[in-house]
Amino acid sequence: MPYSFTQIEKDKSATIGFVFLFLILFYFVVAVVLYVSFKYYFLVQDSDRYDALAQFSTSGAEITGVLIVALIVGGLHFLISIQGMVSKILAALRAKPLDSRDTYHIMFRNILDEVSVATGGRKFEGVVVATSALNAFAVSDFEGRAVIGVTEGLLARLNRAQLETVVGHEAAHILTGDCLETTVITSMFELYGAMLSSAQNFAEGSRGRAAGFFALGWVILHVSLGVSSLLKMFISRQRELRADAISVRLTRNPLSLAEALYTISRNWRGYGLPGDGLQAIYIVSPAFSQLEEEENFFSDLFATHPPIHSRISILLDMAHASMEQLEDKYKHQMPVKQPAPEDLVPTQAYDISHLNAGKPVSANWEVFHNGLWRGPFPMDQLMGLGWVEFDTYVRNIENGRTVRFFESEEIKKFNKQLHATGSALLCPLCRIGLNEEMYKGSPVSRCPHCLGALLTEDCVTKFLIRDDYFFSEKIRAVGDAIMEHHLKGRTQAIDLKTANLLLCPRCKDPKPQMLRNFYTVAYPIEIDRCVFCHSIWFDKNELDILQYLIGRTKASEL
Repeated sequence: MPYSFTQIEKDKSATIGFVFLFLILFYFVVAVVLYVSFKYYFLVQDSDRYDALAQFSTSGAEITGVLIVALIVGGLHFLISIQGMVSKILAALRAKPLDSRDTYHIMFRNILDEVSVATGGRKFEGVVVATSALNAFAVSDFEGRAVIGVTEGLLARLNRAQLETVVGHEAAHILTGDCLETTVITSMFELYGAMLSSAQNFAEGSRGRAAGFFALGWVILHVSLGVSSLLKMFISRQRELRADAISVRLTRNPLSLAEALYTISRNWRGYGLPGDGLQAIYIVSPAFSQLEEEENFFSDLFATHPPIHSRISILLDMAHASMEQLEDKYKHQMPVKQPAPEDLVPTQAYDISHLNAGKPVSANWEVFHNGLWRGPFPMDQLMGLGWVEFDTYVRNIENGRTVRFFESEEIKKFNKQLHATGSALLCPLCRIGLNEEMYKGSPVSRCPHCLGALLTEDCVTKFLIRDDYFFSEKIRAVGDAIMEHHLKGRTQAIDLKTANLLLCPRCKDPKPQMLRNFYTVAYPIEIDRCVFCHSIWFDKNELDILQYLIGRTKASEL
């Protein structure tokens, strides 16, 4: 008889019921140990301790009272754990909603919608985790909320067909109810981590009997973590194979799922990041374990996932392919890169119709560039020319005055009017409105004159993960020189006393000064970072140089 969804629903309910009973039993045992310890250490006089120990006993009424306490505490723990459990786990993973303007996120959203149609209209919420690790996960709750999450690294490294199969795998966990079981168990027992930390800190600062009492609690919590991990592992391993099979049924593409698992297994999966202890919810465990790659009784008992080579082999058999073919394809697969945007970035023109009351805009501005006067341009086009910088010479045809861009009274007036409308962020250097541009599939705020860029930390992480561009000889030369200088120990610390600290364009009044520092110790690229909103300002070429240096490091490690 085939394994029906009715049977799956019964198994899901039985498993959750078993977990609840286990929770009550656990609290009962813990309550008995704590009650006996409390009674012995605090209620028995020191002088009578040895005599009392011989006569020490616990009555049936006391055991019943302890059982009632265990039922109450266990029930409260269960109810508290299932309230908002999806949000708690997403917060632990630092997952963020999809950006409706990001092309990578749009592709992920489209795949979620397609899988939703294929599964009969089941709605899936998508989230992303800003990390270069490669992994995916799913969580759900009793109210029908179902979330499928992927890392930015996975979005950057997998093609669309491979990502479809990963989403199909996670959707399978949700449809079969595996996801709900795992979410419930994870939500309940992850609370012990915080309790363990608090108990440990208290015990370290305590003395005498209190210290011994809390040390006992600390030991019990350690045991509970081990038991809870055992429970999570026991119910999760074989379900990955079923999810793989359902994904193949949904997508009709076993080869792409095999390729996706192989790519994930060959890269960093997220070990060491927040939430890596929630291994049961992931498509592949973040931490590599030799035990997990074996097939025996102890592996079945203690591993969270089946051996990944076995999963890949099963999928390759479905696709009539071999491991040698998969490895050869992976070895010769080269990412398709585009040329990086040139230093002179073409940008959109400003809409200044609200500033001139609908009057026609005269093309009365010329710009000196590469030894020639270019133009004439109207004001809206002039403000959008990517190759005009704050010290570029401009000429007003009407009065014949030639000045540097930042010296023009007309341009200053325009900037003041533009800022008064609140229609744009201002460049912290030029005080010119920032344009919104697409870069590596995501919008950024860039100054059309000094070519600096304002980004959030998550946006920077995305760009560093997405290896879409190859950089010009100029960028590579500057980056190589910076690293050579740095490796020889010649990089000088930033002198904040003489540095021109910038005002954060994004923060409102009072505008804080951005802290100037290096992006990291390993990559000495000067950036300006706001400590309040965490926005980062990159001067011209700094973002490209940083990406080139990180890409160079990755290439040297292959």
